[in-house]
Amino acid sequence: MYFVLDGAPELILSPRPLSGVRKGVGMLPFIQDQLQKIYKPTRLQFFHEVFRPVLLAQGYRWEERRSGELRIGYWRRVFRKKDFRKSYPKRFVLIPGLGDSSLSWLSVLTLCFPALRHQYDEIILFDFPGFGGYLSREKAFPSIDLMMKGVGDVLDHLKPHTILGHSLGGWLAGHYGVECGLQNRPASNRLNYSGPEKLFLVAPSGVYPDAETLEQLKSVFHTALKEGFPHIRPHLFAQEPFWFKYVAGQFHQFFAREDIAQFIHSVSPELTMHEQLQYIQAPVWVIWGEQDTLIPASCAEVWMKNLSESNRAQSHSVLLKGLGHSPQIEGSTIISAVLAQALYGRTPHELGNRWWITHSGHFLG
Repeated sequence: MYFVLDGAPELILSPRPLSGVRKGVGMLPFIQDQLQKIYKPTRLQFFHEVFRPVLLAQGYRWEERRSGELRIGYWRRVFRKKDFRKSYPKRFVLIPGLGDSSLSWLSVLTLCFPALRHQYDEIILFDFPGFGGYLSREKAFPSIDLMMKGVGDVLDHLKPHTILGHSLGGWLAGHYGVECGLQNRPASNRLNYSGPEKLFLVAPSGVYPDAETLEQLKSVFHTALKEGFPHIRPHLFAQEPFWFKYVAGQFHQFFAREDIAQFIHSVSPELTMHEQLQYIQAPVWVIWGEQDTLIPASCAEVWMKNLSESNRAQSHSVLLKGLGHSPQIEGSTIISAVLAQALYGRTPHELGNRWWITHSGHFLG
């Protein structure tokens, strides 16, 4: 069964067997058949609808907040009931990258679950309009600056203790950290909250070693808008997973959309954050795939060097060996091991140097 929320059909768990399911017929074919009757989903949309009951069964609940005419969705999982002695729960927020959804991090979240449950009261998983998640059929933000404002408003409301951002999500997380350091955020009621206390930035954009690197990145995206997804596809992974070919077509459609082209063209050098990084107050973990050819790992050094001296002393950079731009997909066990130790406040153990290289307070390529 399904219900309609703002015109979008959504699957929910039913307390009784769904009518029309014949004995001996699996649930997935039935769900796919029902979705085809409602609308024609892409494979990624079908995958997300299949996982909706899984998320609900695990205790996640869907919420939305408006940003002008657009809405940002997120899944919230509560581990502990509200402690009225605290001003707000201790929250972990995940912000995915361009065209991605938080479900690409599901295996990492599962592997890190003991640490997350021990350290936090709630988990929040962002979902952007027009990207690959549950709001994929809506229009994307028309510009990066409007997205920054919308994300900032939602984060002001959530008051996260820790933010993990990947790629574009890392830029958004870092930007929010800068705005909090400048006391532009939260926009109101700063008495009990002054900003996140920890940032995990995985291959974040927004900071580059030189103008040439930025131009190369812009060229990759602009060429993908003209010639299609195959131009950017080789840059997503060091080794592409075998199953990705079954969903690659949806990313080709993604880069062919006018709203996505408008969003990508809105990115300008004026929005990069080199000089502003000194205002980030939260300790930063900069995590990068060694073989990232989309946003090169050399950017990690720039992040670390531009932090304030006091913050650099409590920050870390981690280079993940053999991985590319999407470590949550191609090396989920490796990045999970790093994150789990960091969530407990530990530096990833040197015995793991076969899979990662960690530096505290600086970066050595």
